[in-house]
Amino acid sequence: MTADPVWDPLGRRAELPLEGVFLPLGFRLSIRTNSPAILEAAAAAFPETEELDGDFAPALLEAIVDEQGSAAEKPPRFRGRGGLISLTADAENCGAIDVGSNRIVLWLAAATLRDAERLRREWLEGPVFTLLSERFLTPIHASCAAREGRGALLCGPSGAGKSTLALTLAKQGWHFVTDDVAYLLRSDPSVLLGRSRRVRLKRTCAVQMADPEELGLRSSWRTTPSALIFLDRGAGRMSLTPIDPAEALRQLALTLPYCEARQEQLAALESLRPLPIFRLRYEQADEAVELVGRALRHSA
Repeated sequence: MTADPVWDPLGRRAELPLEGVFLPLGFRLSIRTNSPAILEAAAAAFPETEELDGDFAPALLEAIVDEQGSAAEKPPRFRGRGGLISLTADAENCGAIDVGSNRIVLWLAAATLRDAERLRREWLEGPVFTLLSERFLTPIHASCAAREGRGALLCGPSGAGKSTLALTLAKQGWHFVTDDVAYLLRSDPSVLLGRSRRVRLKRTCAVQMADPEELGLRSSWRTTPSALIFLDRGAGRMSLTPIDPAEALRQLALTLPYCEARQEQLAALESLRPLPIFRLRYEQADEAVELVGRALRHSA
């Protein structure tokens, strides 16, 4: 991709001598910057090594880092219209996404780069996955584990145990696919993509990120969506009961972030309607494994 010249907020042409190529969810992303910290954070944010098959335009991210200025105190606020999305934390930490040209430009103070975790999450993952969702994907608020190439989407609000159950399934020999968000490929909704190299581990009050494969678990970054399971964790008898597909899709639609491609995203969600859809009532993740397997067998 040939890039136009980039100018800093003072109108000076910014030289971006450092380059790297990454594959978030299998999509090709080139990054140009003047700071090695950006490329280091990108390597942590996008560890995927396989490229997705298909005719997908490569994306470009340009990050201009200024030694002057203060660290961003708050995450960037996203606002969009007509294919243009702005990201603003303050005057010295801001950016823009041009959906039509598949391009992201960031202006950051060097002080913002000192917090590598926030840099990764707020300034790299946020803009990149927003761009990919606008162009190619439908995000689903769910974790996912797969067996024999068939994925069980575990849905529910925060605290429902999605991540814990997906990790428990992986410990039982399933493939870990994603922790909190799964992505349906709109051009082929039989493909579900996940950030399989990152899982959150809760250690008392702290949350630690880990690579499932480093924990001795199998993972897979893509699978076929084969069952929807809405989690209802609480004391009482375990049960697996079918639920109305229309209500299930309505709940998923409510979790979609703002996106000008909303109609395309809703159409992709409709492809899930024929799947087995259940509500799983459970208390302990270990006890729920067999019921998740039972739900998945309905898709065979």
